[in-house]
Amino acid sequence: MALSIYNNVTSLGAQKYLNIANNAQTKSLQRLSSGLRINTAADDASGLAISEKLRGQISGMKRASMNAQDGISYLQTAEGAMASVTSMLQRMRELAVQAGNGTYTTNDREMLQLEVDQLKDEINRISQTSEFNTKKLLDGSGTALWSSTEKYLGAVIKGPEVAEGNYKVDSSVQPGQNNVYKSQIMQVKEGVLVSEVTNANPASASVTSVREPNNIPVTNTAGMSITVKGQTDTIDDASNAAHTLSAMQTYHGAAGTQSNWRVSSATFTNGDNIMSGYYEMEIVDTTNGTVSAGFTYRYRYMDSKTGKMSAWVEATATASDTAIVTLNLGDVPAGGASAQMTLRFPGAGSTIQPGDKIVSIFDANSTAFNGAASGSGSLQIDNGPVLTFSAAGSLVKADNGDEKIDYNEVKYHIATMDPKTGVVDYGSLTVEFREEQAGVTTPTAGLLISGVTTVNVRDSGPATKDTKLSDLTQFTN
Repeated sequence: MALSIYNNVTSLGAQKYLNIANNAQTKSLQRLSSGLRINTAADDASGLAISEKLRGQISGMKRASMNAQDGISYLQTAEGAMASVTSMLQRMRELAVQAGNGTYTTNDREMLQLEVDQLKDEINRISQTSEFNTKKLLDGSGTALWSSTEKYLGAVIKGPEVAEGNYKVDSSVQPGQNNVYKSQIMQVKEGVLVSEVTNANPASASVTSVREPNNIPVTNTAGMSITVKGQTDTIDDASNAAHTLSAMQTYHGAAGTQSNWRVSSATFTNGDNIMSGYYEMEIVDTTNGTVSAGFTYRYRYMDSKTGKMSAWVEATATASDTAIVTLNLGDVPAGGASAQMTLRFPGAGSTIQPGDKIVSIFDANSTAFNGAASGSGSLQIDNGPVLTFSAAGSLVKADNGDEKIDYNEVKYHIATMDPKTGVVDYGSLTVEFREEQAGVTTPTAGLLISGVTTVNVRDSGPATKDTKLSDLTQFTN
């Protein structure tokens, strides 16, 4: 049986063109609906690649514009906080100028200082709390390239230095590290001395702060120690002699022309001594430049409690194998005699010349006593004189029953000699003591806590809480 295939060529042709028309219509509707000439790679493969690249650039520019608007809002918020800080700094400067008015009393200036302290606290508060989208604005973390949920963050930076900082007045720096949340605001003028307690737990002793450093050595990171004892040690002639040798500073003339004398021993006599301080002895003239031939010297002394300086007294060490220098030190008590320090200079082969000097210390004689419970005791800075305070409340005052912690201050006078030039500087440092706690009425006594406090004295860098406004670089005319 024969197989026959029937087809309608006309119909097939009509269906083909109908499909083409439908596809074209669909593509046109798609373009009309999307508004795009190229909707798929089939429309224009190369054109799609170009359009997608342009579309990416457009969206990036839109995001950049939005980021810029966020940045503007960020800066406007920071500007508002800085405007407040600027206003407060202007007010602080105004108060500093006002405090220079000679018609004001000490109480008036204390009131001005109270306002300054409040302004400083408010500046610190603004720096700590100003934020945008939970991001701190003025605490120095905005310039860092990292973030942390911790309050403090230390980091060692390799490469270019990073300018981290904050706006708090107190600051510390570790060598070799950039410290986050540390800043350079409130700098002291060049050469102005500032002092601060630097040991980790200053509350462990009654010494709470130090201030008003005057003409004393700069310690920088080395620090000096303040020793406070409520249980004082016995100070007698033997301990006095040993202490004066251990604390002795000597000058043997300029480099290249130095003499070679030495002090072999010291003897302290007369237990009537009631003063602690420094003595300065200087060679005035010699017979032939040797110790054994004799020489003329002069000396004076300073009370480390009051800073009172005696007049120069001249005396002669007679020719002898061992030269004897006798120094009458301290005030003469009623019915007593002045204390004496005798220094012995071995003469064999020893040379001496005018201008040679000795600076050392002497201590007031005292017996051991327990003064902690009455607020008395002893005070010593480094290896300086031991100042003894036996009166109740002389270091730590008795509490008066209010809720305010009371403070007492003692000025310690210091003498230091430059070993290269022989120049002797006389200065002082004020040490502040605090009562044990507020609200405990002990009308007859304070309470002294013994301990060693480390203190740093520097002549540059950030200010401390006790720095005067006139010593800040921001207030330099």
